[in-house]
Amino acid sequence: MNIQKYGAVAIISMLALALLVSEIARLSTDRGYRDLSTELAETRQIADTALKAVIPGEILKEADKSVYMVLNNNEHYGAAFVIDRDRGVLATAAHVVAELDFDADEKEYSVLNRHTGKPLRIRNAKIHSGYERFRKLVETYQPVDPDSSIRSPRFFRIFDMAHDGALLFVDPFDPETGENLLGPNLPLGNEEKLLALSAGDPVASIGFPVDTLTANVMEESAASRIERGVISSMIAPIDLVERSKDPVANNLIVHRMAIAPGNSGGPLLDKDGDIVGINSHASYSGFSNGDGLAQRVDVIYDLITPYLEEDRLEGVYFPEWTTRLNKWPKADDLFPHALYYMYADIDESEIKIPEKLKEIDVSDDKPFEVAIHKVEFPEFATRYIHFATDLIETEKQTKEGDEEEEDDDAWKKAKNRPSFLIEDFGQYYPYSFLLRKDRHYVFFAYDYAIDWETRGYCPLQLYHRRRGETELKSIRQRQLSSIHVKPDSDSKKINVYEVIVQRRLCGIENNEFSIGVLSWKADNDAPAKGEVQTALQSIAPQAVLQVASSIENSVNCHARTLGDPAKCERSIKVRNMTPELYEE
Repeated sequence: MNIQKYGAVAIISMLALALLVSEIARLSTDRGYRDLSTELAETRQIADTALKAVIPGEILKEADKSVYMVLNNNEHYGAAFVIDRDRGVLATAAHVVAELDFDADEKEYSVLNRHTGKPLRIRNAKIHSGYERFRKLVETYQPVDPDSSIRSPRFFRIFDMAHDGALLFVDPFDPETGENLLGPNLPLGNEEKLLALSAGDPVASIGFPVDTLTANVMEESAASRIERGVISSMIAPIDLVERSKDPVANNLIVHRMAIAPGNSGGPLLDKDGDIVGINSHASYSGFSNGDGLAQRVDVIYDLITPYLEEDRLEGVYFPEWTTRLNKWPKADDLFPHALYYMYADIDESEIKIPEKLKEIDVSDDKPFEVAIHKVEFPEFATRYIHFATDLIETEKQTKEGDEEEEDDDAWKKAKNRPSFLIEDFGQYYPYSFLLRKDRHYVFFAYDYAIDWETRGYCPLQLYHRRRGETELKSIRQRQLSSIHVKPDSDSKKINVYEVIVQRRLCGIENNEFSIGVLSWKADNDAPAKGEVQTALQSIAPQAVLQVASSIENSVNCHARTLGDPAKCERSIKVRNMTPELYEE
């Protein structure tokens, strides 16, 4: 008993020494500026000696037989591990499965490792419903940074880290011999063990990282990598210090083992060989500490236990996520106020203009009317044609003797019509709204986006004009893109304003975004109720053609936030649609 006791003390001492050596090396003057990857490699090498005694190699070698590389048309895509070999069930990360299209006939999905030696066909998959619903919850709420300036309001970035778990279903039997080729089941840690996980616990990772050693032959090599480490921290998808004591909500495992593309979906094992996590993401930022992230394996219990998935989401996680989100204000509540203070002519001797979003009092009576809509972008187009029907001369619309044109003939609709051509790849959404001559209007748009790699938003570019104008102006991309339309008493001008919202490639699949119109009287009097809602009634949509083309001429303005926005505008002049232009 004493030998075991002293042995355990020795192991812990060695681990502590390894961590101490790492910290001294990091802080020393001679090595303070060394490359982060070099420092981490040395730390792992020192710590691995101590960790070998904590997680025996025999356990990891046996577990390696049940970890598989996921192949998408024979291309390496991630990792998975066996939890029910008789039924052909493997566990993996949701973001690995999300890319698999089982309805596509030309796609072939399989799993492979060295011990099996043969690819096993993937039949189907099941993603944890919390994976998508966390994203939708946050994107609906749209938290903003309360400390950001009202002149340049910012979203609060939340990473898409919740419930990244899924199941894969494969054909486990060899069609020639009938033998079950899958490795043995890997045991899942019980609930008591999972809730007891804490910083400093030893863990090990198995996966198939894509790196320079096997980058060209990974699919043929199927060489897994085993690495030991410790848990750095247990956190929640929305981590707050005031709620950090809840072990159920803190279901994300942070560690310092290397995670590269290909590790996703691989298992995280404890000292007993039980699976406690599923590797999910790594932090690639130059400011990070090389952190890796794993989902606690209770996401798999949710998927294999009837009704548990929905019960835990509705009874535990949704209420907890909502409570944590309430720490931040919503974009829909504060952005209209920020735009009003930005554009309205306010007497600062009578009204104090807030400097930051958190200083805005949304409980006060609003000096403006606002309406915000959730809308969706259509599919991507390589260019966009906006028809200016208001510029057509009535007497030239038809000629005597012309035959009646068929509605489904796109070219016949388009020929010789005045048009604005935006030669830029993206998604386009046109919108029109009515103007009253005695009111200010601000059209605005924003696209909050939660993802692991995006900035927390997709920047939007605006093209705009008043009907009757022969130029379409463009405004640079921003988090909160806006256009101010001032009152105009000229009775000859058309009282309809047109805006086209563009989103370029942003790395997310969600097409929903927000648009709105803010309005107030020119003399700053309180607006009459319902006036903006009337003004926001959609005008009959313009004819829109999205034509395939190889032209990708960027019209993005790269001006910085500071400076004169007018200098960032670019005009597109109206032109008549010709057969040559249309057929391009």
